[in-house]
Amino acid sequence: MSWSGKWHDLRDVRAALWTYRRYVAVGLFSLALVDALELMPPLLLKEAADVVAAAVGSEKSGLGSSVSSDLTLSKLTRIAGLYLLVAILQGFCRYGWRMYLIRASHWAGRDLREKFAKHLFSLSPSFFDRSKIGDLMTLATQDVESVKVAIGHGVLVLADAFFYLVTVPFVMIHLAPGLTVWVLAPMLIMPWIVRKSETEIHRRFTQLQEAQSKLANIAQETFAGIRVVKSLSAESIRSRLFSEAGQEIQKKGLRLARIQAAFGPNLDFVLSLSLLVLLALGGYQVIQGAITIGTFIAFHRYLHKLSWPMTAVGLGLNYLKRAAVSSDRLDQVFLQKSDVENSSPASGAVSEMRVNRMDIEARNLCFRYPGSESVAGGRLALDHVSFKIPEKSKIALVGPLGSGKSTLMSLLVRSYPVNRGQLFIGGVDVNDWDLSQLREKISWVSQDVFLFSETVDWNLRLGLSLEASTQNASEAWIQEAARSAAVFDEIQGMPQGFESMLGERGVNLSGGQKQRITLGRGLVRLKERTSVLLLDDALSSVDVQTEKRIIDSVLKSENVPTLFIAAHRPSTFSFMDQILVFDQGRLVDQGSFQELSSRRSGVFKKILDEAKAKQALAELSQEDGGQDL
Repeated sequence: MSWSGKWHDLRDVRAALWTYRRYVAVGLFSLALVDALELMPPLLLKEAADVVAAAVGSEKSGLGSSVSSDLTLSKLTRIAGLYLLVAILQGFCRYGWRMYLIRASHWAGRDLREKFAKHLFSLSPSFFDRSKIGDLMTLATQDVESVKVAIGHGVLVLADAFFYLVTVPFVMIHLAPGLTVWVLAPMLIMPWIVRKSETEIHRRFTQLQEAQSKLANIAQETFAGIRVVKSLSAESIRSRLFSEAGQEIQKKGLRLARIQAAFGPNLDFVLSLSLLVLLALGGYQVIQGAITIGTFIAFHRYLHKLSWPMTAVGLGLNYLKRAAVSSDRLDQVFLQKSDVENSSPASGAVSEMRVNRMDIEARNLCFRYPGSESVAGGRLALDHVSFKIPEKSKIALVGPLGSGKSTLMSLLVRSYPVNRGQLFIGGVDVNDWDLSQLREKISWVSQDVFLFSETVDWNLRLGLSLEASTQNASEAWIQEAARSAAVFDEIQGMPQGFESMLGERGVNLSGGQKQRITLGRGLVRLKERTSVLLLDDALSSVDVQTEKRIIDSVLKSENVPTLFIAAHRPSTFSFMDQILVFDQGRLVDQGSFQELSSRRSGVFKKILDEAKAKQALAELSQEDGGQDL
């Protein structure tokens, strides 16, 4: 790959350097001053050595005097003073480049993480359906860190090496041109060593990052499902997976370490060849009087100074190689686009203020989950579904598992793309709604119960908008939502009430409590501009009496919403205005409970019979529970 291609791969590095160009410029200028001052100590040592050598020569020849001794001491004092001044100036300049360059790298890392997070939030669920959480965690941590290090230390060491390489050789040529050519000749093989090493480092680092992502995925899945692992006594299986993934990281890490470990010694060997030439040829020239002993000492110091830029080139290229790999991995996510396009108000998207009624209508609605073409014969999740629901209706969605109830709810909030002309809310195609305004109008309580490791109040308040959560009235709203969800008394009974901390995913709560707090988070939105409430099997963990109390509370609220509820209990959908019956993605029947239950066959009749049989079995079990069998 050409250097232009490599530079093109470092998009995130280039963007950060341009964003913080002023800080980078000040840092590099300070670094250049440090390196310029670094040329002085060998020259001062040369002058000091030559002064001492001249004084010793005068003493041996019998020409020394107190005046010449005083002159020698004066010169050495002046040289020592200059040496101290150079060291002080270098200290100030080193502080400058560290403050500006490293600060810019930390800010760039912060910006890249924020950019990555915002981009993830902009993507639709279909992206997360096909992505592994462990991969995303590795990208947000290790890969961002690699880019950050390249911006700070990578740019630093490469710039440092450049300043040395364009200055030190010229000073050496000024001191002794012929000797410089011979001493630096062995270093011509260094570019070849660097080239070979960096290519292999790139390949091995890519393999290491992939192995680390694999381990992160195993860790995330294992700890998220730790109760399943323990209930199945599968600890040994997961431990073996951890061990195998760890051994793979160790193997790939050692392969990377070998090439990195060999890089420094190879450069040291080349430097040793140059030192060998200096000792042989430079020593001979000192004896012959072609150069002074001070020049010989200065050459030795400059050669050692050149060992750093040779090492720094390799180190800097290593940083950049890692950043190129990480930048490419990050760009693969940044290039992902949401398959749900948002219509912004600026482009003429509908505003909630322009919608008088929130009627909901489907016209031959068809939908297939992205990437599901090869699964289950590519069957549509929703197959030509049509209905029209007036505002503030109470609708029950009924059907077997996988019949399309949850899919319909996810399309109402446009979690997935909807074909134009097939789904309308308020008489407006959902594709013409601004996403944020549409989702403010609809509160969706999905069947996936998820609570954050925060306080109960924080989890409930998450349902409010940012503006509402800062209002004084929000406290009353939260308590009212908790009462509507039939969980207020239980929250009050916790040690700190609404300020009680929840464990991971609400582990310190029962299944019913978690579900009702999740429901409360959705109900609190009814106090704002929410007009539609979607309950996707959100009451499965509560008993029949609690379920009825919750639904009655919702329907008696000040802002009565259009209610969609996916349920399996006859007690739930018996008092709904209308029931939509789904089977294999099709809307096979619809009507009131009385109309559908009077039919002698059909999907609804089968569901009703199964529910009655389960209820009878449960009652029989309760009766037999007290008998001695």
